[in-house]
Amino acid sequence: MTIDKKWVICIVFTSLIVVAAVVTPVVVMMQKSEAGTSGVNDPYLSAGQGAALTDQEQMMGAHETGMGGAVGGGAAPNGAAMGPSEMVVQFGGMVECLVRRGSLAYNGYGCHCGLGGSGKPVDATDRCCQVHDRCYSQLKKQGICKGDKSVYFTYYKSNMNNCDTPNAKIWCANHHQYSFFDSILSGQQPRCAAALCHCDRTAALCFARHSNSYSLNYASYQAKKTC
Repeated sequence: MTIDKKWVICIVFTSLIVVAAVVTPVVVMMQKSEAGTSGVNDPYLSAGQGAALTDQEQMMGAHETGMGGAVGGGAAPNGAAMGPSEMVVQFGGMVECLVRRGSLAYNGYGCHCGLGGSGKPVDATDRCCQVHDRCYSQLKKQGICKGDKSVYFTYYKSNMNNCDTPNAKIWCANHHQYSFFDSILSGQQPRCAAALCHCDRTAALCFARHSNSYSLNYASYQAKKTC
């Protein structure tokens, strides 16, 4: 009996969504439970830092780090537990760690939050999403990451600490911290995974900086009609 290729792709994609839905709360809970255990004081990585740089400047740093090594100074400290996490799950975890608002509140926000995007950003939060999209696009354009939609299902290594506090921190592992097994799980080269993590981390920090200007008027926005 032959199985249609489209059905196979559909089954695999559905399985990934189910796994993401199940794993997300577990990953967030496990990483939040580590709050206060690191003992590392690195103010560069706190949610409130980096405001002097524009969102564009901070996000563009991922392009250089994807080629060269350290991810924005965000390498995980010695002793911090890091595990490979599916990218969709991890990005949502980063957002929920830094912002006291569910990550789904950003899906479909404005003209650029979610898959795709066009037009002028409606506010600062929407601009975070626009720059995040450009970060991904540049990594693919420069050949650091392969494929189109596959970047949304790439494993990368990260760690969160002191979530839901003003001292919340997020680390992304440097590409040289990836083992052979990590590379297999990632599905991409370590430099791609590390740079994607930096794109996500910077976007989450951007959301945190502009959390007060978040508007329900732009949630579930009719982007196709308005943007």
